[in-house]
Amino acid sequence: MFLCSIYSGGLTNHLPMVITALRLLGVEDSKIEVISEEYVEHKNIVDLSNSGIDNDSFSDEYIRLTNFFLSEIKYKSVETVLTTMLNKNKYALNSGLFHGLIRIAYGYMENDDLLIAQALAYFELIKQDLKLEGIPVEDIYQSFEKLVEVRKELDVNDKSFGEKMEAVQKNKTIQENLFYPIDLVKHKEVAVEFFVKYFNKTEDFFILHVITGYHALHILSQFFDNEEEVFQNFFMQSQIVMLGNGHDNHEEYTEKRNFKELNKQTSTLRDAHDIKLFLSLCYFYERYEIEELKIAANLIFTT
Repeated sequence: MFLCSIYSGGLTNHLPMVITALRLLGVEDSKIEVISEEYVEHKNIVDLSNSGIDNDSFSDEYIRLTNFFLSEIKYKSVETVLTTMLNKNKYALNSGLFHGLIRIAYGYMENDDLLIAQALAYFELIKQDLKLEGIPVEDIYQSFEKLVEVRKELDVNDKSFGEKMEAVQKNKTIQENLFYPIDLVKHKEVAVEFFVKYFNKTEDFFILHVITGYHALHILSQFFDNEEEVFQNFFMQSQIVMLGNGHDNHEEYTEKRNFKELNKQTSTLRDAHDIKLFLSLCYFYERYEIEELKIAANLIFTT
């Protein structure tokens, strides 16, 4: 099957990533098959290899680019193609709410040339550069709270997410006060804790994407020529996404059941974002043992 990359007018098809996440989390193949069938049926995911279906221009170009990248991988190697593509598009990693970056990382984790080629094709179709300027700061929480106060003054709460992003991105005060942690590449866990703390406060759908995007960046970091620059720009792009939220915080949740216990329930999850988020939280906890990651993981299984 050659499943479409988007559905319902532009929503991302997460199924290839869901399957990879479930496998990495140790879910049985039979249960993955059931979850996959439910996803395809519920989302009405189209098989683009079906000759009886008329594809739209996006899907036609997606197929063409997939074949192009498959050929590139065959003759140059996965590593060469990823190095070229990621460095060429290092300012576009936030495109489509980081979905292009995330899909590439999942294809790489699956070690599947077709999934990597499809991810690169999707990324090529949605990419938009966003190079930001900022300064290194010691207290990232204080600096971000200042931006949150500016965000609260914007009259955008009833706007679409895209309109919110445009307003935030164009705000001069926000532009002039973007920042990143000192020595971010040496202390990548600082950003993990920052992102997760704000997710736990807000339970925000878009901050969720920042976390899964940062996971993807970890997976692919080896391919960037200037890792420091890429991580700094990602952190600033993430601030823009995080400011899409009005930051009317939820009641604090404190449950901290361990990951091993929670993972026993993974096969009960059906939301693609929950499954991918749980994998990212597991990945980060294995490396950094940040307690807030447990809280975020427990939130997945209580909502």
